[in-house]
Amino acid sequence: MGAERLSAPDHEVVVIGAGPGGIAAGVELKRAGVRDFVILERADEVGGMTAAQAVRALSEARRRGATCVAVRQDAHDAYDRRVYRHGAAMRYYLAELNAHVPTYYRDSQGDSTYIRPTGFFSARRAHHRFPFSDYDFDRLPA
Repeated sequence: MGAERLSAPDHEVVVIGAGPGGIAAGVELKRAGVRDFVILERADEVGGMTAAQAVRALSEARRRGATCVAVRQDAHDAYDRRVYRHGAAMRYYLAELNAHVPTYYRDSQGDSTYIRPTGFFSARRAHHRFPFSDYDFDRLPA
């Protein structure tokens, strides 16, 4: 079965994805006076991977009867170290090895912007399969 062919959107700006970044882009477009734009999302709801992770954690909290959910500090620190390592490798790749190559990974001052620590598919898989052991589920007194 072949892919369905979509017609080209008839808008000045097309934002791909209704996650936090896509929604923020829409807000900024509106602030800048751009009215002819559309935000496209392939999922049934807005929020992107961030929403999927939050919904999964909150659903587990409800199942456990917890009233408070928090990422454990050691899990947060491990993620932060992974982001920093990836960022350092990307900065070296972009600033040292490919400084002469124009790319959207650098801003107008030539600085590398934030780049997620994994690719899209890896991040998506992690959002749907993150270990609940990275969270503390507690019941707070009423």
